[in-house]
Amino acid sequence: TGRELLPDKIRRLCFQTYLQLCELPFETKTAHNADAMSPNGLAPFLTVRIGPHLTIFSDFEKLVLFLDAQHLGLEYGGEPTLKADNEAFISLITTRVVPAEVYQTWICPKNVNQVII
Repeated sequence: TGRELLPDKIRRLCFQTYLQLCELPFETKTAHNADAMSPNGLAPFLTVRIGPHLTIFSDFEKLVLFLDAQHLGLEYGGEPTLKADNEAFISLITTRVVPAEVYQTWICPKNVNQVII
């Protein structure tokens, strides 16, 4: 069984949830050197193949923009208010929730010495 840090798990769940909401198929694989395979050193990352083109994402916002450009995202065909709401939720998570979970993982004294699975 593999272990992953809370920030990595949160990013993985964001990718998986968004892909499920878009009704896009995906496969999850684990690797001990995933951060070395990622374009910016962050795990998890997502590889997307559309036709002959392979694109690697480790940033959730870039994935959302990419899928929208391919007419595969939640915003495609939706109402303008839905797109604005989605962008607001993503911004809220990025600016408020992610820093809070990073604090809980690395700064909060009771968690610093624990391995999060």
